[in-house]
Amino acid sequence: MTEQRYTEPIASYKLDVNSKPWKEIEVLERGTAALAEVSQEMGLAYDEQDLEYYTTLFRDVLKRNPTSVECFDLAQSNSEHSRHWFFKVFTHFIISFHLFFHVFFSCLNFDSPRFLVLFPM
Repeated sequence: MTEQRYTEPIASYKLDVNSKPWKEIEVLERGTAALAEVSQEMGLAYDEQDLEYYTTLFRDVLKRNPTSVECFDLAQSNSEHSRHWFFKVFTHFIISFHLFFHVFFSCLNFDSPRFLVLFPM
C-alpha cells in the first residue's frame, strides 16, 4: 500500500514514479538462495518454509523461473492480513461441529434401552 500526503489540491493524476522492470529470478539455477536474495531485496519477508515451498513449486513442479512480479504477488497473497479466510473457515468448522453434536446428543434419552442399541457399552 502506498500513502502520500497532499498539501495542495490535486492538479493531475500523473504519477512521478520510476518503476523497475520485472526480472526473472534464477530459481532453476540457484535454488533457494535466489529467492532469499529477492526476498531481502524487495522486502518480501519470506521465511524458511516459504523459501522451501516456492523453490520446490517453481523448480520441481512448474519447472521454470518465477518473475519478480510473481514473487511479490505470492508474498502479498500469503501475508498475515490476507489469510483471515483460513481462520474464519476453521472457526466456522469448529462451531458447526460442536453445534452438530449438541443437537445430536440433545435428542437422545440416555436412560432408554434403545440407547444401548445405538451405542453399546
